[in-house]
Amino acid sequence: MFDKIIFVTADENTRLKRVMKRDNCDKNFAQKKISAQAPEKGKIEKSNYIIKNNSSFEELKKQVEIMLGTF
Repeated sequence: MFDKIIFVTADENTRLKRVMKRDNCDKNFAQKKISAQAPEKGKIEKSNYIIKNNSSFEELKKQVEIMLGTF
C-alpha cells in the first residue's frame, strides 16, 4: 500500500511527559494510554525509516529534512 513507512518515536519518559502535558493527565493514565497502543517493536520492524524525536521541534525538523534528502 505504501512506498515507504516512516516511524517517529521517542524514549518512554519523553512520551509519558508529552502525553501527560497534551492530555492533562497523570502518569498512571498516560502509561495506560501508551500500553494500549501496538508494541513499538512491531512498528519498528515494519518501518523503512525510524526518526527519534527526543528533542526539540527544530531538531525533529532537521531529522526529517535529512531523511527526505535520501529519497
